[in-house]
Amino acid sequence: MDFNRKCSENYCLGLDVGTASVGYCVIDENGKLFKINRKCDNGNNKRNSLWGVRTFKSGEPAKGCRINRSTRRRYSRTHTRILELRKIMSDMVCKVDENFFARLDESFLWKEDKSDKAKSDYILFADKDCTDKDYYEKYQTIYHLRKHLLGTTEKADARFIYLALHHMLKYRGNFLYEGQKFTELDDFKIIYEQFVTSLKEYLEIECNYDQISCEEIEEKLKEKKSKKEKNDEVSEIIKKLGLDKKYAGAVANAIIGYKFNVATIMNDKNLCDENGKEMSVSFASADYEEEEQKLSDELGEKFSVIENLKRLYSWYVIKQIMQGSDKNRVNYLSEAMVVKYEKHHAELKELKELFRDYKTQKEYSEFFHKELKAEQKDGKMSPEFLKSFGKIKKGEYVPNYANYIKGMKRCGDTQSKARENLYKCIKALLGDVAKDDERYIRICAEMENDSYLEKINDVSNSVIPYQLNEMEMEKILDIQGEFYPELKKNKELILKMLTSKIPYFVGPLNPGSRFAWMSKKAGMENKSVYPWNVEEVVDVDKTAEKFITRMTNYCTYLPCEKVLPKHSIIYQWYEVLTELSQISIDKIKLGKEMRDDIIQNLFLKKVSVSGENLKEHLKKSGTYNDIDNRVIRGYQGGDNFASSMSSYITFKKIFGEINMSNIDMIEQIIYWLTIFDDKKIIKRKIEQNYKDKINDSQLKRILKIKYTGWGQLSKKFLTGIKGDTGHTIIEMLEEGDLRWKFLI
Repeated sequence: MDFNRKCSENYCLGLDVGTASVGYCVIDENGKLFKINRKCDNGNNKRNSLWGVRTFKSGEPAKGCRINRSTRRRYSRTHTRILELRKIMSDMVCKVDENFFARLDESFLWKEDKSDKAKSDYILFADKDCTDKDYYEKYQTIYHLRKHLLGTTEKADARFIYLALHHMLKYRGNFLYEGQKFTELDDFKIIYEQFVTSLKEYLEIECNYDQISCEEIEEKLKEKKSKKEKNDEVSEIIKKLGLDKKYAGAVANAIIGYKFNVATIMNDKNLCDENGKEMSVSFASADYEEEEQKLSDELGEKFSVIENLKRLYSWYVIKQIMQGSDKNRVNYLSEAMVVKYEKHHAELKELKELFRDYKTQKEYSEFFHKELKAEQKDGKMSPEFLKSFGKIKKGEYVPNYANYIKGMKRCGDTQSKARENLYKCIKALLGDVAKDDERYIRICAEMENDSYLEKINDVSNSVIPYQLNEMEMEKILDIQGEFYPELKKNKELILKMLTSKIPYFVGPLNPGSRFAWMSKKAGMENKSVYPWNVEEVVDVDKTAEKFITRMTNYCTYLPCEKVLPKHSIIYQWYEVLTELSQISIDKIKLGKEMRDDIIQNLFLKKVSVSGENLKEHLKKSGTYNDIDNRVIRGYQGGDNFASSMSSYITFKKIFGEINMSNIDMIEQIIYWLTIFDDKKIIKRKIEQNYKDKINDSQLKRILKIKYTGWGQLSKKFLTGIKGDTGHTIIEMLEEGDLRWKFLI
């Protein structure tokens, strides 16, 4: 219906636009609802008021699609690495067993569905003198095979070598310490000192670092004690360094893998989650990767504190994995995993003996063999032998050994929680009947240390860096390269396949994709891109800049101009001036002299300025001796300033001073630090443009800085346009003139 055509009176249309609905209302000049004739389904006319609502399905964020797309891309690139390994080793393997790869590729099919090449009673080995049964009797896990290849100096079966290298390339480890040698990331002192330095640099928290306390913490973390004992002892040592009990406890919790309060670590009470509670995370949680991105966006450059804290946690977990047994010291990851496997095997054997001695055959079978689910009966679990354990919802898996070994999610949200629930189950079953048995007492001590029945594949493996696999791969290639020329010839390429990755900013590799932005070097347009030839084929600098600039917003007021980085000194100066212009004491705005004094004595000296800092300064300066009795309003961060001159302070420490001679250079460096995550690119850019202005020491300090985020305004808008008064926006703010907002 064309309402405009049928209505001759003036009217007003009101809309309430929401994410899942649009409400509307039409009124006349007197505020009364319009009515209009509408034809009903039966053909009669009906007079209806012109108001209502239209509902629709709300929009969904692209996060799910993005995660799935990234996962597909990661799997695809893993598959590419495996294919390249096959190309290198195909002649070696096919000489021994020409159908080996065919059996592997069709291993998931039923025998009748397999091709003639793959049709066999076995999946891996179908020789007369070597079948799958023979292989698994000798090598119970892939780590047993890797350990064997590390220790032998004899020529190994090419298929064994392929399986070992295949496993390393598929599960190669994280890149948190990219470019470093294992000896560097193994040094606790270096990692701990980096954490202490970041506290001082980003949070202005003074920590009395000394080598003795550092060594004490390292030794406590290495000891074979319960997590709780380690946590308490480490917390006590940290307290001695000048940190309060709450802060020391949060640091200790983070290192051990417990949940820790981010607001406490960052000294910022305004850091809250979606429910308004202080934000808490755990590095050991399977969901930390998602939380990490939120923290990075929220904290900006201060996220370095959390990163350094996570490195301490990673060091602790790696030490736990690589500690070996009391008798043997391990040097390689596979050796550590074999020790863990054998320990689990011995513990399981002893536990089964206890069940045979104190429990019935039915209870033994239900705990070790049956993948039970709870059935609710009078608020208790139906398997009678688990009544003492507690309540479990109907349909949930019972935390017995069969479910624990089948998968983590069956017994708890995290690996630690899964083990905790299994331990509760064991105690519920054996606590009363076997409490005086030495074997049970020994088991309880291991459970207290959270080290009983550990699995070789769990979430904690995510902290393993690729360098541990690199060490093994290099040694295996050196040993077997003496017997296989293909391995010797392609050693560097295979190692590159393990240690290289395609930077995230390269994006889709298909140049025909509408989402692709990658730029190749001249003459390389038709060459395929792999992780190990990225630097050779891709114009990395140009591609990285395209990646960021295509996502960078445009100025709110000048749509053709790109916004400044969030950590630009110019943009931070604008934010500080804007926030100070809103501050009032007893409803009286601050004068220009007072604003300038606050900037010089607080903002240009402190990374973050609190309300208490302002009060103390006003008292000391004698401006307001009774400031505690006055009301200060206008803060944008609760009771603290949200704005900061952190970039100015950081670069002043590096260059000594900031003035007109170097401000443009610093702004350009901040732009590069925001755009590029790869430090090699930043280093290359600085050396190309400012080699004569920046020395090695200054460059090293700059490369430690990490900036993220963008502002809402452009440089041209803030400093390049003069109004009728002859002043720019920044100049007007410096004078306390806020008329530009109304003029716009």
